[in-house]
Amino acid sequence: MQVYPLKMIPIYKQYIWGGDNLHALYGKNTPVGGAAESWEISCNENESSAVANGCYQGMSLYTLSAQTRGSLYNTSGKNGESFPLLFKLLDAQNDLSVQVHPDDFYQCGVTGKTEMWYILHADKGAQIVYGFKEPVARAELANAIFSGTITTLLNYVDVHAGDAFLIPAGTLHAAGKGMVIAELQQNSNATYRVFDYNRRDKSGTMRELHIEQALDVTIRESSRGREKCGAHISCEFFEFNEETISSTRCFETKHAMFFLFFAEGFGSVSCGGISENFKKGDSFVIPAAAPCFEISGCCRVLVMKQT
Repeated sequence: MQVYPLKMIPIYKQYIWGGDNLHALYGKNTPVGGAAESWEISCNENESSAVANGCYQGMSLYTLSAQTRGSLYNTSGKNGESFPLLFKLLDAQNDLSVQVHPDDFYQCGVTGKTEMWYILHADKGAQIVYGFKEPVARAELANAIFSGTITTLLNYVDVHAGDAFLIPAGTLHAAGKGMVIAELQQNSNATYRVFDYNRRDKSGTMRELHIEQALDVTIRESSRGREKCGAHISCEFFEFNEETISSTRCFETKHAMFFLFFAEGFGSVSCGGISENFKKGDSFVIPAAAPCFEISGCCRVLVMKQT
């Protein structure tokens, strides 16, 4: 594999809760009407971001991954032979549905979804749902879902730019309106929707709920007091750091693949003897085969790696 910083072309997703902040804040080439999600670094057969630069320009990350595997990411990591991570930006102009994700053991053949959120932007009064205020019995939760009173059980947390949250599989959660989120997660789209505020799409159809699955996997203990994390998050699937760089900094990969998202600033990132310029809003993959990489410039960058 030719080792260099892989600049990525994202995939945009339009859902009923999205807006135009990804274009306004980060210059994203979103479709008319805005976008709810930008899948910045995605490696799935049918939904893969593409490489924007260098000798792999125009190639999907999925194809590149199939060809290079151990050079692109560490195949001895938690997810083994599978591409391990997915990185998104979320523009929550309206409330997201209350949902939960399974772990790796719930259903054979389905990868679980532990994720983390870093709040890039938050309007005054913005909140997220993070679990429950108090412990909840399964029957009580089921009754609250069917009666439409589940919001009375939920733990609402005020958020501000710079807040970070680890959301382990099984944690009921939702993003409220008025925020932009960077989301790093296991490479999975396994989601069980519990409550969607009885909203209807343009055709008048309410989105599907997955109540029985959600009841099976939801952690029903209180989440109060364990919501927010600092600028460093580490779990069995990934590691996250928010870094401010004013000149040059070198990072060792130790055979792990890295993702970079530049939230502010400009400069260059280099590895394998090749340097690429970056600006605010750019995302890069640093292959695991690179022993190290270097960031030069003035920037605030989200540094993410597989574990």
